[in-house]
Amino acid sequence: MSIRVKPNICYAPSILYKPEFAYTPPEGYRAESFIVPFSFQILANGEIQADNPWKLDDDVPWVWRGMVWPQVGTAEQVNATSTGILGIPMLVKVRDTHGNPLSTCNATNGYVLGFGAFGQSGFDNINAFGFPFGCEIQCEPGGVILFDFQIPNIYASAQAQVADVFLTAKQSGTGGNALTITVVVAGNNTPLSVTVVGNAITVNSATDGLGNATTTSTQAAAAILANTAAAALVLVRVIGTGALVLSDSGGPVAFYGGTNTPQVVTVQGTMLGVKLFKDC
Repeated sequence: MSIRVKPNICYAPSILYKPEFAYTPPEGYRAESFIVPFSFQILANGEIQADNPWKLDDDVPWVWRGMVWPQVGTAEQVNATSTGILGIPMLVKVRDTHGNPLSTCNATNGYVLGFGAFGQSGFDNINAFGFPFGCEIQCEPGGVILFDFQIPNIYASAQAQVADVFLTAKQSGTGGNALTITVVVAGNNTPLSVTVVGNAITVNSATDGLGNATTTSTQAAAAILANTAAAALVLVRVIGTGALVLSDSGGPVAFYGGTNTPQVVTVQGTMLGVKLFKDC
């Protein structure tokens, strides 16, 4: 038995986005790589949002070869799902320009699972969920591709900010509005510490020998995340350079903005394929 060795393949526009068994262009046509980005605003209320259309260019036929989902929701919406995963578990069904579904699983009525990006805007570990098609899908000029989405309930999470530290309640909805954060600057040569009592987070800033605060926003964010109780309540990110030094908050800063109203989620992606131009 011989083992097939896959040869090295250099970049060439003629093979871009082609799965292994993709077809060559029809005789008399040339294929030019062409991507189709799309974006929808979808209500995340757990119900099916059907028949969202995306119209193709009406100049020449387009051959569909794959799809990528780089974004499902914002960073805050992703974190508000409280699913324990970095992503929104979206169900999606796609139909080509002829009305044919791309998936035909009877158990799910043709819906498949897509998570979108892991990490989302403003966070690390950006990635994308996507796949090539086993065969090409021919789409006529000006055709319309239909998307059906089902996204679980996503509620706005409460937020607060001290210096350049931006905090988001892990508990979505109005429950996060009960959180507070307090920054205390007191004493000389005070070490940086974080304490939590109930829903109240207190950051005791480090000080110098004159009692001036020395803790930067980056250091404060790291200290909050290092505190198990605080990290269980909030997600933390630093805005800007993180060099801004803390100042005494003068008392508790209340979190705000948490609601129990389903949010609208941005679903963005890119369809990959080629345009077929007829040789003259």
